[in-house]
This record gives sequence, C-alpha cells and structure tokens, in this order.
Amino acid sequence: MEPVLRAVLETFGADGRVVVDACRLEGVNPSPDQLHPDERPAIRQAVAKRRREFIAGRLLVRRAAERLGRAGVVLPMAADRAPRWPDGLGGSITHCGHWCAVALCRPEDGIAVGIDLEDHPRIDESLVPLFMSARERLLLDTHPHGERALIKTVVFSAKEAGFQGAVRRDADAGGLSGSRNRTRRVHRALQGHPPFGAHQPSHGRRGAPRPVLPYG
Repeated sequence: MEPVLRAVLETFGADGRVVVDACRLEGVNPSPDQLHPDERPAIRQAVAKRRREFIAGRLLVRRAAERLGRAGVVLPMAADRAPRWPDGLGGSITHCGHWCAVALCRPEDGIAVGIDLEDHPRIDESLVPLFMSARERLLLDTHPHGERALIKTVVFSAKEAGFQGAVRRDADAGGLSGSRNRTRRVHRALQGHPPFGAHQPSHGRRGAPRPVLPYG
C-alpha cells in the first residue's frame, strides 16, 4: 500500500463513523464527462491539473459516500469555492502534489471531519506567527533546528484540517481567500486547544496516548 494512503487510512480508521479514501492524481482522467452537469461549471476554464484535482475529489466522495449508504452524491461548488455538501453528509477534500484524499461523515452522528495534505517543506516563515501562538513558537525552538520545518508543516496541516472540520460546517465560515486570511481564521477558530507537546488519552487501536498537535 502507498505510504500516503496508508497514513490516511490509519489516521481515521479507528473511528467507524468516518469514511476515507485517497488516490494518485496521475491516473485520473481529466475529462469533465465523468462529472454531474451541476459540477462541471466549476472547472469549465480550468487547466488539466486542476481538472484532475477536482474530478478526483468528486469521484472519491461518491465512492466513499456509498459506504455511508449514500449513492450518486452530487457535489457542486458553492460561491466561496467550497463544496456544497448535501443534507445529511459532511466531509473534507484535500489534494497536494500527486495525491487527493477525502474524509466523510454524517453530521447526525455528532461529529465533523477535516483532512489536509501538505508538501514538506511547505510553510513560508512569514506565515508562522499567523498560525502558531507565541507559546507554540517557544516550544518549537526547543526542537533541533533540522526538525522545525517539518513540525511547522505538520502544525499548519493539523490546524487546516481542524478548520475544515470545525468551521466550514458553520454557515458564517465561508468566503475565505488567500493563505494569510485562511490561517488567521484557523488560528482564531481553534483558540484554547492544547499546544503541541501535550498529550491526551487516545481511544485508538493501540490505546496509548497520542501527541496533540498545536491548536492555538
């Protein structure tokens, strides 16, 4: 199994309420004929790379939704460019580099889900104060210099995934544009969560505590 797919499945696999799927983008046919007519306008002017990303996300969502008992899910793009999820279904789509991944859940189960893939190294140093608190940056400085770029990427990705799950479900969370605006919203939305380096009980398959990534 490919490492990215294995990581996605292992991260979410402990919770039976969440369905995940992933694929490599190279094998995706960029033809919009695979999409529902309501989905096609979103990529009418898009280049082949963007078409592959969009189509892969929709096809994965449909495949994953079937495992939740929802066949033929149609996912148009809203005015803020976010997916317009149908009633009774929530989720998150991410793509980066050669990969696309999705995570789906039913809001009626009392949960929301977010997923994010990032290249490493990925984070511009000027953005770090926008998504890491002063305390988190002090903790970051205690790590070896060679590890810090990876930690910053993981932190950003964790907060972006948290944003996708905790904020996008709210009606007033749309209209984001640009990474500076996005990271400010992520930072505000996730204030008060434990900083990285803390631990909390885990109910995963191994039953051992897992490190908590920074949330504000």
